[in-house]
Amino acid sequence: MGVGTTNKTYPKWPSTRFTLALLGWLGFVLVYAMRVNLSIAIVRMVQEPPFPVASKQASLKADSPPAQLSEGTRSLTDVVAPTEKEGLINKWNRGFLLWIGFVVLCRYVRFLMGLFEAVTFPAFTAMLGRWVPVFEKSMFAALALSGGTFGNVVCQVAMGHICSLEFMGGWPLGFYLIGGLGMVFVLYWNKYVFSTPQEHPRIDPLELEFIKRNTQPVIAKSSLPWRSVVTSVPMWAILAAHFGNTFVQYGLMTCLPQYLSHVLHFDISQNGELCALPWAFCFVVTQLVSYVTDRMRESKLVTTTQIRRINGLIGAIMPAFFLVLTGYSGCNYIMAVVCVTLAMSFAGFLASAYNCNHLDLSPQHAGTLFGITNTVATMSGFLAPTLASSFTASNPRDRVLWQKFFYASAAIDACGGIFYFLFASGELQNWSGSSLNLSPSRKASSVEKI
Repeated sequence: MGVGTTNKTYPKWPSTRFTLALLGWLGFVLVYAMRVNLSIAIVRMVQEPPFPVASKQASLKADSPPAQLSEGTRSLTDVVAPTEKEGLINKWNRGFLLWIGFVVLCRYVRFLMGLFEAVTFPAFTAMLGRWVPVFEKSMFAALALSGGTFGNVVCQVAMGHICSLEFMGGWPLGFYLIGGLGMVFVLYWNKYVFSTPQEHPRIDPLELEFIKRNTQPVIAKSSLPWRSVVTSVPMWAILAAHFGNTFVQYGLMTCLPQYLSHVLHFDISQNGELCALPWAFCFVVTQLVSYVTDRMRESKLVTTTQIRRINGLIGAIMPAFFLVLTGYSGCNYIMAVVCVTLAMSFAGFLASAYNCNHLDLSPQHAGTLFGITNTVATMSGFLAPTLASSFTASNPRDRVLWQKFFYASAAIDACGGIFYFLFASGELQNWSGSSLNLSPSRKASSVEKI
């Protein structure tokens, strides 16, 4: 049966596919909350080790390079190095050794968390390729994947206040709460979510028919043509934009709390709320832009390629511009927060650019394609903190050194956005594995509500 919109449509909500997107959103909220909690807690953790030490000097300092690299890849020697300069190598006691062991354990635990969380994005993207009609891709993909942005908002505010509590030591409580919620979520996910519409026992037959008529047919046992993917310029465009944006997001996610604390001198509770503000605005912009994008595609005001490229350029250049301005904000915390907030707000355009572009190129292999670009882009998760540490290692409280980090992040983001604007495509690729090589931007779009 051919793909394309029919003369009848099924409401977006309430609907089974909306339930899928909503639960996907909640899942990504928890995934990102698990990532971000350490970025906030680390400011308090390095000030209050979980084990007593013989000397106050034996505690790691909040502005030391190991604190900035807690989610990076530096070895144990990077933790010990700052103490050697103070002659503490001969003052180790049991408490300090336990603290060092705790830091090492955290690094391994975070690695394992990332390893298991890595499958969430490509797996969910593959499901979207089977569940979401052609003219709803931007909105449903943006809704679900923006859970990560919302997770940043909630976790950074919550962890900021939790760290100030005395109950259960403060910061450990945040890890228990988020981990517990994740375990409860798995139960609901397994009950209400199914891989394909055909497998869902409670889906409305009208919605099932609507989905089947408006998604690209899937060819069973169609393998991914790796050579075609590797030589595909639109795929490289997605990769460039994905890496640039992820570098900025990870940089702000892991380093912004320390910048506000060390340079602008905010306590931990203020730190959490201020760090959450950029992500809150990004979440709102993401929803608005995704809705407008799909409406413009459906009404044929623009082609899918055109709107993806426009959103990609805006979502990269404007954040880069405001990141540079952040470096000139001095000690004016209002200016700094406004610049970072505007940067992340414009980054919301990318949810309707590269973030759902895999679905345009090949719904059949969208999950695998997302896994490829996400694997490379996620390397910025340790590259960004490492770069920040290399710039600020000599004095993490020096605003000029942080300014250099903002410049570098802006340049990486802008380069990725420009490459995406020049070479991105919204067309179904000839290697996509779909039985019908037609672009959704060319379909008839007259619809009538059931």
